[in-house]
Amino acid sequence: MEKFRIVQWFTGDIAQHQIRLVDAHPLMELVGAFVFHDEKVGRDAGEIAGIGPLGVRATRDMDEILSLEADCVLYNPPTERYDEIVPILASGKNVISIMSGWNPRRYECFPDIVDACAEGESSLFGTGLNPGLSYELALIGSSICHEVESVYISTCERQSTLSPVFLEKFGFGRTEEELARTEGGARAIFDNLLQITDLICRELGLAHDGNELTYEYEPATRDYDEKILIRKGTMAGLVVKASSTHGGVPKATIELRFLLGTDYVSQEFLAGAPKQGWIEVDVRGTPGSRLTHEIYADEKVVKTRSTGTKAVNAIPFVCAAAPGLVSPLDLPLPRMLKPEARSPKSEVRPGGASSGGLPPLPHRGGGGLAAATIAVHKVRVTGSRAIGITTANAADGNSTAGHVGSGRESSSNPTAVTRQMNPLMTEFTPTAPIQKPSERVNRNRHDGQVERMRHQ
Repeated sequence: MEKFRIVQWFTGDIAQHQIRLVDAHPLMELVGAFVFHDEKVGRDAGEIAGIGPLGVRATRDMDEILSLEADCVLYNPPTERYDEIVPILASGKNVISIMSGWNPRRYECFPDIVDACAEGESSLFGTGLNPGLSYELALIGSSICHEVESVYISTCERQSTLSPVFLEKFGFGRTEEELARTEGGARAIFDNLLQITDLICRELGLAHDGNELTYEYEPATRDYDEKILIRKGTMAGLVVKASSTHGGVPKATIELRFLLGTDYVSQEFLAGAPKQGWIEVDVRGTPGSRLTHEIYADEKVVKTRSTGTKAVNAIPFVCAAAPGLVSPLDLPLPRMLKPEARSPKSEVRPGGASSGGLPPLPHRGGGGLAAATIAVHKVRVTGSRAIGITTANAADGNSTAGHVGSGRESSSNPTAVTRQMNPLMTEFTPTAPIQKPSERVNRNRHDGQVERMRHQ
């Protein structure tokens, strides 16, 4: 049975959960692990993840990882590192990241990202909870509106389950003066939120010509000395507001209320949090659309596993996508992969942790991969012109793509048709069987889409 070959980049708490998920999946195989700490070099990735040996030795040699035959890299750095992402993409590996890749169009390195995707015929997708699920909910909420004026996303997230590395990176335990002296301060950490507000405006057609990022520090009401030392009066909470604006008026805003835990901040700080759940999404339009979302489970599952699980569930769809920067609207509706079978590796191993038993991709026996269907690409319509059409023959899984923006049929297959459609409509192409990695869409046919992205 041919499998999706996965590389895990960094092996912290979330990444260890992802290793367990990949190992439990009958259609996925871990083939590489890149680590940050010297003490992990040479260790088996399975042992790092607490499930016993997998035969994959961790390395800090980037060239070694880039030389691997792999379909996807699960990229989990503490910050955005496009100096690493670009060569990964250029080596022909798709990248799914929980810390970068959402919408880096305004970064100087964006042309390099585009070139790397074209060279490697690869895709870049940023996901997670926030950013990630938060803006996907905004896009879903807008689906009942025929007019949208602005979007406001308010979140409140406890961070006590994060590793010491992340707690320190985000500034917990520092004084306001120390944080102000840190290079870039809060802007360096939370600037990626502006990628999301820009993306929301882009996807909903909201005019925007500026960005604003403000933040307020919340002092700890008492000492904390578990994962790191946080003294009373140093940072235990932070409110960040990131907005994309038009004429100085916010059009898309994310307000992030970031705290160590409810026991370490004031009641005034908590009063501004969503009244229900961890997030409230307010799509202000006609009609208005407000959504709240709550994650309930063991705290470790909520903060560590759910973020990593969302990335793993996206693997087959990102691997099937056209080359380039991928947004949620370029993929099918996110969902759990169907639990039609489970791998015995999902069981708890002696001295190890449970993988949680990730449901596998739909498949049929004998190694066939043609039982279930997914919609690979969406059709965007501007006027009567279809952009980025991909069609598929449901019988044999062969996909073809029309030239992006051409408004004409693909020369390689007359079934790749364009249609006169309502300019307000967006629809998905017919569903296509999940393909073996070696039988995926010929990504060279999407050169036009990559070229169009260069100029957006």
